[in-house]
Amino acid sequence: MTRVAVIGYSSLDHSMTVQTFQGPGRTSLISRRARQPEPGGIARVFAGLALHQTVAISWVGQDSDSDTWIRALTQQNVDVTAVEQLSGTMPTSFLFHSESGETMCFCWTAPILMALSNANGPSRIAPVIWP
Repeated sequence: MTRVAVIGYSSLDHSMTVQTFQGPGRTSLISRRARQPEPGGIARVFAGLALHQTVAISWVGQDSDSDTWIRALTQQNVDVTAVEQLSGTMPTSFLFHSESGETMCFCWTAPILMALSNANGPSRIAPVIWP
């Protein structure tokens, strides 16, 4: 079985559909909203890799949203031993999809990026990729 490592950012995504984006300084109406936030970032890749042995390499915070993100990957049989839990909260993205197919993403990552810069990167990457 092929082993695949996916490296990238984590986020908890709040997805919405707007009829038309009206632009800055104007109100755009949301026509549909996801009931619950969904694991985003690299978490969106793993469904397409279900036939492979996969490992996630990413960074999350130490809050319940981070636990939700890790649990979602674990339920897909993704190895999460290289997901580093740093101080701070889970990055959060707000995705606005227009009915014409365009997407705008607003991502709040500041707390985790500050923690990452103080941590000198993840400490568990090498043992996971090269056991």
